[in-house]
Amino acid sequence: MPSQYPIVINGNVVNIGMMGTGYFNGSIDEVRIYNRSLSASEALEQYYSNLNKYAIDGWLFITNQSNLTIGTYTYYGYANNTGSLSNTIDTRALYITNPQMAFVSPTPANNAAINMTYAIINISFNESNLKNFTFTWNNSNYSIYDSALVLMFNFDNVSVLGEARIMSQMINLFMEIMVLVLICLIIVIILQENMVMRYYLMVLSRLLMLQ
Repeated sequence: MPSQYPIVINGNVVNIGMMGTGYFNGSIDEVRIYNRSLSASEALEQYYSNLNKYAIDGWLFITNQSNLTIGTYTYYGYANNTGSLSNTIDTRALYITNPQMAFVSPTPANNAAINMTYAIINISFNESNLKNFTFTWNNSNYSIYDSALVLMFNFDNVSVLGEARIMSQMINLFMEIMVLVLICLIIVIILQENMVMRYYLMVLSRLLMLQ
């Protein structure tokens, strides 16, 4: 709000981020002042959401509905202007379900009898926000994925996970380093006739040809 239009409450000018002569040591964002009391659910929705004005007539509403449980949720937006004109966006539904899991090949069929000393079990499931995965074998539980896991790389070169890009970058970086080393060896050989350096140069050249 411009300084020429101060917020005055009970004759006192409201200074956001300041009390007396002391200033708040931090960052303040999304300030809202209402002339009515908000319910607990309204205050929580304000915490989840943000209405941003980015132009004279441009608005952007973003909300992050958290702590959802299994069930069906509907949502839409409604707005009207000072001329009593209004509009409503279409109503949409959101379904929160359990992770979808299934045994897939080559998992043995239920109650199968096999004549091998090993069994391959393949479980497929879809979940973009996985919190934990536990595998139970012969009544013993094994936590494969949980909050204690801080780093996970399968190195399967899965492009949708960006692994192909990372692998490509690593290869390019390796090649660049090898080229720089090769240049340095050539310079050393030029400056001084060294048979050992000639040998390293030959080995490095062969490595580059194998890439």
